[in-house]
Amino acid sequence: MLEGIYNNAANLNMIERWQASISQNLANSQAAGFKRTQFSVNAEPASKANAGGGSVASQPKSQERIDLSPGAIRRTDKNTDVAIDGPGFFQIQGANGRMLYSRNGEFHFNTENTLVNTGGQALMGEGGPVVVDPDKGPLTISGNGTLSQGDNTLGKLPLYDFPKGEADLTQVAGGFLAKVSPTLVEKPSLVQGAVENSNVSPVSEMINLIMVSNAYQSSQKLMSSHDTLIGQAIQTLGAPPTA
Repeated sequence: MLEGIYNNAANLNMIERWQASISQNLANSQAAGFKRTQFSVNAEPASKANAGGGSVASQPKSQERIDLSPGAIRRTDKNTDVAIDGPGFFQIQGANGRMLYSRNGEFHFNTENTLVNTGGQALMGEGGPVVVDPDKGPLTISGNGTLSQGDNTLGKLPLYDFPKGEADLTQVAGGFLAKVSPTLVEKPSLVQGAVENSNVSPVSEMINLIMVSNAYQSSQKLMSSHDTLIGQAIQTLGAPPTA
């Protein structure tokens, strides 16, 4: 009976992590370029031997992974917005000079005429942050990433990719940290005046939230039942024998 309580406590802990994952996805469903977290559970856990030589079912194992599938491209007609139509990530200069990688193409110019994201972090071109001269006209970003103002070419906007996809990335605020060195995308495909939506489906996440709620209630009821049985056993076994 104690094992039943421990198992249900572990299930409740797993369900809480699942709920946190869903909440994060829903909170970022409108964030451009956001990649949802997939939460999966091994529904058929293998058995393992116990101390008495028998076997008991091991705890179901959960796994969280980043879903890097692309979101829909949405036109904004804003000159500084850029969507990636294919593989790759923008390189962003984060805090303390560390490099982040993101699909969020919502950019704007700061007071120093540097192209930055919504968090004020600089978008990196081939030679460093993308900086323009406001007197030379609007910025143009071609499909292959070439940056120009009028007849002046400023360089290229490179995209980076990772051989093992989500296994090479750690999700942080503002994008991803790379675990390995990225590779340069040879033929980038960009769309100026557009952004990539998140790949979160709010309807699917709400359905998952209902499933989590039902699973949580079921585990709580089972734990309460085990607790009641233990209480009854203690009262029965601990009662003095009748004459």
